[in-house]
Amino acid sequence: MGAFLLAVLGIGLLAAVTLIADGLAALAELAIFIVPLVVLTVLHPRLCDLRLRSAGAVRDRIDRRMLALAAVAAIPLAAFAAVQVNLHLTVADDHVVFGHYVIMAAGALTIALGALVASVRPTGWRMLAYGVAVLAALVGVASAVFSDPAQGVNSGGALVVLWAIAFVAVAEYGARNANRDGRSGAPRSRLRRGRPRRRSVSRAFNQ
Repeated sequence: MGAFLLAVLGIGLLAAVTLIADGLAALAELAIFIVPLVVLTVLHPRLCDLRLRSAGAVRDRIDRRMLALAAVAAIPLAAFAAVQVNLHLTVADDHVVFGHYVIMAAGALTIALGALVASVRPTGWRMLAYGVAVLAALVGVASAVFSDPAQGVNSGGALVVLWAIAFVAVAEYGARNANRDGRSGAPRSRLRRGRPRRRSVSRAFNQ
């Protein structure tokens, strides 16, 4: 479920940035991604479970440490996205032709929004947290290795990687503490009296 959420955020934000930067005509090129995603969203067997669990007791489910890290990253990521869109609109180079600036802007916004969503801990939040961290680490490494002053934040590549590591560490810390205290957010029926039932790795990531 976490991977599905990341795909929804990523493709949705890519479509939004494309619409802003290039207009409705360019959005048609993303139909090959958007149409299957819409179909999968409608037919997803756990969509109702996601909606019900996200709607109830949201305040109790929030991981405030993850939320703090997400908030710290949100402003610079939004600024980075704005820089990329501005470059797409004002610079004439191969990056514009191949849509690199638009993709980088959408990726930054996906990291920011994905981190915020993961901190609320909906169904599949751990997989979403890992996906966001991996995406952030890739952006950070790429910014450090393929340095380009026009991109605007190459010197922050190492900081982005450190943030990704910290985000995963905080997510795991919160998940393990919640499981140990019996407050993981899983239905009570899954817990035996006296000790929690053993769960597979996939179930743990989709709690």
